[in-house]
Amino acid sequence: MDERVSAMIEEMTPRERFKRIMDFKKPDRLLWMEDQVDTTTLRWIREGLPLDQVIQSSYDLAYNGGLWLVLPTSYTFDISKYFGFLNVAIVSKTTVTLDLGPLPRYPLRIIKETEHRILCRDPLGGKIEYSKTDYAMPHFHEFPVKNMKDWAEYKKRLDPSDPRRYPKDYSNDEYTQIFEESTIPTLIVVNGFYGFGRGVMGTADFVPAFYMDPELVHDMMNTYADFLIATLREVVEALKSRVDYVYWWEDFAFGRGPNISPKVFKEFILPNLKKVITFLKKNQMDLIIMDSDGDFRPLMPLLWEGGINGTWPLEVNAGMDGVELRKKYGKTWRFIGNIDKRTLTKGKEAIKHEIDRKVPYLIEEGGYIPGLDHTIPPDIPLENFRFYASYLNKVLDT
Repeated sequence: MDERVSAMIEEMTPRERFKRIMDFKKPDRLLWMEDQVDTTTLRWIREGLPLDQVIQSSYDLAYNGGLWLVLPTSYTFDISKYFGFLNVAIVSKTTVTLDLGPLPRYPLRIIKETEHRILCRDPLGGKIEYSKTDYAMPHFHEFPVKNMKDWAEYKKRLDPSDPRRYPKDYSNDEYTQIFEESTIPTLIVVNGFYGFGRGVMGTADFVPAFYMDPELVHDMMNTYADFLIATLREVVEALKSRVDYVYWWEDFAFGRGPNISPKVFKEFILPNLKKVITFLKKNQMDLIIMDSDGDFRPLMPLLWEGGINGTWPLEVNAGMDGVELRKKYGKTWRFIGNIDKRTLTKGKEAIKHEIDRKVPYLIEEGGYIPGLDHTIPPDIPLENFRFYASYLNKVLDT
């Protein structure tokens, strides 16, 4: 048999590579993963990134001129194929993103608008101010839950049986086939317990509530656990191990540590975390990758006890170091990211040093996929990211 034909037959898909790496096994080729933002892509287009190679169309059934046709309904940027990486959170047919928010939504209402800012009543129930001119985190003015009375009203919008929670094209049989045949990793996206509480109360009110109103927080966490299981049940029991990982979003830490103590986590969140992840793992969904910025090292033993066994993005500025964590925890946690995004603004030598210090060791140990320690920020020049991509691929190919 021709060697080229043999190599093509034996070549793994990105999905197969991902699964082997996350199982601490060697793939035929290594991967790297990133998460992009459109503001960065727009900058790079101005710097020479070819638009026709990074634009992606989304198609849907649309009514046009008296006929129902399959037409492009939106356009987004996707730079992953151009640079050769996998998106961290791939939004496609191989992702099940259920609607875990309040239904019905709160009516969107513009409260105040200026040339550069817009303040609105958010569909999730809060008051949020956005920048109209650049990528930035929005400013949260108000959240829908402040006390038990508000929570009692909000709970009415958490009906797990509402059919709008599932994609409008969802069916067990069709998604089962799609997930079986996928060549890229498959996943379900879940918002975690701290992430839920912060989303409905805001950090400034939610964190003190653990101490000031524990009855409220217990009811929120218990209710949300039951809501998650009931909402997820159909898809989880249908797809089972065809889902490669559960993308568990939390974001409960900052640069100097987690926003809640291990004691608080153990009392309010851990029992419910165990409850939900036990349900997932009983249905053969064994890889749970948590997304959180900040330094959550004090919570890692409890997260592991609760069933979390992977994390992204390992924020360097917060003290997270994949090499140190691998030496401490051995081949247990799976890691994605941990390349300091700040080095990509500093030039080639800084980029090489950051990659050389971590990537060869971590890929040799296994259970690691390199990438930046957050989304790709817009202060990175295209030239620097090109070098980063080239050098990282070179290291992965050696």
